Amino acid sequence: MRTQAGIKSIAMGGRPIAGPIQGVGGIKGAEILAWGDIYGNAQEALSHAETAEQTAILSALSDLPVNRSSSSGINVRDNILPDHLNDGLPAQFVVEEADCRLYWTLPMITDITAVWKAAADAAFNGKPCAAGALPKRDLEDETRRTELERRNPTHLVTRDLAFEKDTLWFTRHGRKAIP
Repeated sequence: MRTQAGIKSIAMGGRPIAGPIQGVGGIKGAEILAWGDIYGNAQEALSHAETAEQTAILSALSDLPVNRSSSSGINVRDNILPDHLNDGLPAQFVVEEADCRLYWTLPMITDITAVWKAAADAAFNGKPCAAGALPKRDLEDETRRTELERRNPTHLVTRDLAFEKDTLWFTRHGRKAIP
């Protein structure tokens, strides 16, 4: 939302060091697969292994990671932000500081509405942030729209989707949901 729509962010707390901090939440990978899915795909591929080497590699995988953790997944596709299209730096290595940092106060510990009031005051009522700022905005302001278009240019990606639908493809994708 920050990259594509220009949504501003507020981060609360952090270590008692002055300056901006990153917001918390979400993921920076474009696709995450659970280990159970990876293991299931490997077992499916094992039934189509054509060489002893393929069989050995796929047979070496086990369901141990699933059984030993409450959550197991792997980032399998990098997300490249618009500012890093040329260098290809994945998003998980890019520091993205929040637009506004606020500190916790004593009333916020017992009253969650105090947190929301502080965030709303910074976002909509011009109250200062401990670091960064959320300037008042005019929805009709053309410079804001131009800035978003500059930061988030549209890139047309074309692909040749011609490929052979072999037995493995039909095993994975060729099933009907309702027989």
